[in-house]
Amino acid sequence: MKKSLVILLLAISSTWANTDFSYILGMRNNRYAFAGVEYKNKIGVVVENSVMAQGVEKQYVRIVPFYEWALPLGLRGVYGIFAGLRYDRDYHDYGAILEAEWNIYERYLIFHGAFHPFFDSYLGSLVGYEFAMASFFAKEVGIYMGLKNLPDFRDVERRAVVGILFDTGTLFLKPELSLPTNGDTHLVRMGVFFIYKSHF
Repeated sequence: MKKSLVILLLAISSTWANTDFSYILGMRNNRYAFAGVEYKNKIGVVVENSVMAQGVEKQYVRIVPFYEWALPLGLRGVYGIFAGLRYDRDYHDYGAILEAEWNIYERYLIFHGAFHPFFDSYLGSLVGYEFAMASFFAKEVGIYMGLKNLPDFRDVERRAVVGILFDTGTLFLKPELSLPTNGDTHLVRMGVFFIYKSHF
């Protein structure tokens, strides 16, 4: 029985290794860890869960199917939808993710835009956005700055961001400093986003 199981696992591994599937691991806003799969760098799904900052019943989970696209002239982006809820069902949310990036010249100048309309069962209908520009002054290292109101947690809040980009093709890391611009808070945040992608 054990030998049959090992042979089966090796056969599955060999099959997956010869396909165009990739696995994805990462973290968003220091707070949400995610894992998923992608096919041919085009279509995929990730499942995201909050990191244990509170009790188990207060954790949040969501699923995000997505489609990546690329056009000539350095244009690429992603479409996605998501639905999530807290374990204790205190609230739920769902929405869309629309992002686009324009690489002007060999990554010396990149414009990025994001539009995230969503509904929160407690906060109602909201729209998140981000506008940023980036430049890679070295092969794998760049800087960026922008404006956003994308939620760090749940609610939208207008903030200016500046940070560093590390992109090796397999690993993308983005530590950023986030400063409020609306006067409602003076809280400065340090956020980290990373994503690791590799073939099975």
